[in-house]
Amino acid sequence: MVYLTQRRAFVLSATLTLALGLIIAFLTLTPISGPNVPGSDKLYHTLACAALAFPLPFARSKLMIPVIVFVILYGGMIELIQPHVGRSGEWKDLFADAAGAILGAGLGAFLGNRIVQYGGRQQHDPIKNTSESKRARE
Repeated sequence: MVYLTQRRAFVLSATLTLALGLIIAFLTLTPISGPNVPGSDKLYHTLACAALAFPLPFARSKLMIPVIVFVILYGGMIELIQPHVGRSGEWKDLFADAAGAILGAGLGAFLGNRIVQYGGRQQHDPIKNTSESKRARE
């Protein structure tokens, strides 16, 4: 069984967050082509920001608040840039971004803590592991 150390989990989650941030920037800063379903834009904003905010708090729950703040600021920056690339920036989009950031970071921290609590990422305890391995050999 392959165990994911805290450092590797953080590096993986940071890499995923960066990749998602770049994808979101590309998708939100390119002109729209094709039909747009009314109201679907807000759902896309919420889901994108939830996905962006999920990985880091999943790896380290103490990052939940900084991630929420960063994702909301990132969404605000995108809304400010959009009018310069042929799209419209809206307050409702920013509120959807904030909702997604809170949802994603909260869910990430909650699930990350559950994995730790139920044995997914345990601290290495040499005494405990030694006694368990002795029992297993008997």
